[in-house]
Formats: sequence, C-alpha cells, structure tokens
Amino acid sequence: TNVMPRLAEFWAKHPGIEVAMTPSPATVDLSQDGFDLAIRVLEDGWVEPPGLEIRPLIRTPMLATCAPSLAGGDPLLIPWIDGPGSAWDKAQLRKAGIDPDGLRKVQLGSPHLEMSAARQGLGAMLATGIICRADLEAGRLVVLPIDGLPHVTYATILPRGPRRAAVQAFADWLETIF
Repeated sequence: TNVMPRLAEFWAKHPGIEVAMTPSPATVDLSQDGFDLAIRVLEDGWVEPPGLEIRPLIRTPMLATCAPSLAGGDPLLIPWIDGPGSAWDKAQLRKAGIDPDGLRKVQLGSPHLEMSAARQGLGAMLATGIICRADLEAGRLVVLPIDGLPHVTYATILPRGPRRAAVQAFADWLETIF
C-alpha cells in the first residue's frame, strides 16, 4: 500500500503524533468503534453519508492479476484465490461476465496472505492497481485480460465537525502520498 512504506516520512514531519492502524475489509462506525478516520475503497457513484466527510485520494482500476507462471492460458481455467471478505470480488467478477462459483478456488484464511499467494503462483486474484503496482512493475504479477472490471476510489473517511490537530495532519498527509 501507499501508507506503510511512507509512514516514516509522516513521523519525520510530525514526531509527536502516534498512528495506530487496524487493516480490515470491514466497514466500521468511526465514532462508535473509536477510530479517527478510515481509508476505504469506494465504487463509482458513491455518495457522502450524513455526518461523514469523504476525501478522495486516488481513482484506480481493479485488475485481475496472477504470477507470470499462470498467465497465457484461459483465466477461467487457472485457480483463483478466495479469502475471507471476497463477496465484493465475486460481485465484480460477475459484473465482468465471469461466474465465480465455476472457478477453481484456493481457500485462504487471511486476506493478508492473498497477495503473497498470487506472487507465488498459487492463483489469480483481483487487486486495485495501486495495491499491486510495485508487483506489476517488478514482474512478480501480470494482468489477466478480463474486461469489465471497475475503477474504484480510495478515500479518507472522517467524521464531520471539529477534529484533533493530529487527525487533521494525518488526513492532510494522506492526500500528498496517493
């Protein structure tokens, strides 16, 4: 991602600000769950909910990716990585005309293992262009020819109203790194 590799830059500019992250595909209630902000992936047509401020960071394509060793054949015949929270990915495949229930799957128990499994040639997966950019540039992953996948927007989600200076500084910094 963009945040972790550059977090030291933020701390160099703001040494007194602590940052705690909880990566999760689950949507959280910022105030109820005790979070100052969230970084979320939004589909086209998103609407700013009452009480929240949405700051778009970058629009990026969804890509079907796999290790080069799996590419070249029919993308429907290779295994696909299926992890927890993959309902959204399955919906995107359906929109692209692919029945995810007909694909051979590699089941993983953690979303954090999916990219590693794809790099190792264990299966194909959907990823945003921003997430897999370094792997594509290094040749560890390639893009499969699947049309009809959407573009999505990464955005910072903040509660409306006054916020701590540290939260504002982090939100402003996020806009500079995407």
